[in-house]
Order: sequence, then structure tokens, then C-alpha cells
Amino acid sequence: MSLGRWAFVLLVPAVPFVQRHIDASLGVYRAQEDVLYLTGKQLRRLSPGFEDLMADLYWLRTVQYYGSQRIWGGGHYELLAPLIDVVTDLDPRLEIAYRYGAIFLSEKPPVGAGDPQAGVAILEKGVRNNPLNWRLRQDLGFLLFTFLGDAKRGADVLMEAARLPDA
Repeated sequence: MSLGRWAFVLLVPAVPFVQRHIDASLGVYRAQEDVLYLTGKQLRRLSPGFEDLMADLYWLRTVQYYGSQRIWGGGHYELLAPLIDVVTDLDPRLEIAYRYGAIFLSEKPPVGAGDPQAGVAILEKGVRNNPLNWRLRQDLGFLLFTFLGDAKRGADVLMEAARLPDA
């Protein structure tokens, strides 16, 4: 076997240990979190005609970010709300981004970001952008009641949802 192959065979098992050492030396700070994300409005201008595709790609990135932070990141969700905002700015009709994004933001750590106010804000944005979507209002009423304990406002929002067509 050549020297290069021996080096490869001997060094590959060391990669996970070296990566753990690098991650530990970075602490809470992660290089990926330092990346400057463009706003949804900037991305819309940069990708005319491909806004829906960009929204889908950013949604995939958002779900991957959420999953990686939940499993390996120690529950640091600092980029979650900005990523969801980018997705919903790119495609204001992407219902799943509002619904799941609100849950990701509202659930208590380590499952979610523990910020139900941000979850409510995302759903309110969805209601503004999709006034005839009863599911977003239903989720908003549920979040208001469950996570914020605002039964009166939650019930009012659920009544609004019930009056919409196809509800």
C-alpha cells in the first residue's frame, strides 16, 4: 500500500476527535451563525421569478437549522426567527412555514426556542398575508391559549377562524 493510503487509513479515524476539539474551542459561537443572511426583500430582488424556489430552499435550511440546534446545538435558536421571516417574506403563501415556524419558536427548550411571542408574531404575519386562511387563525388561537394563557384572545381568534369559508 502506498504512503498516501496509509496516511488516509490512519488519519480518518481521528477526524471526529479533531472536530469535537474544534467545536469545543468555539464554545457557543458557531461559524455558521456568523453568516450574514440577506433579508427576504433583498432575496426577492435578487431572484425575480424564483421567489418560491428560494423560499423552499430557505425553508429546508430553516428545518435543518432547527433540527441541528435541537440535537447538537444545545438549544441555541438565535437564527430561527430571522430564517422564518426570510422564508415568509419570499413566499407569503407558504402556510407550513408559519405553522411549523410558530411551533418551533414557541415550544420550551430544548424542544424549541421558548419564545411564544415570536411564534404569535409569525402567525399574525401569516394571517395578514393570508386573510382567508382559517388554519393560521386556528393555530394562532391555539398558541395564544396554550403558550400565553390568553384564553379570551385565543377564543376570539378561533371564532374568527370559524367564520371563514371552508372552516
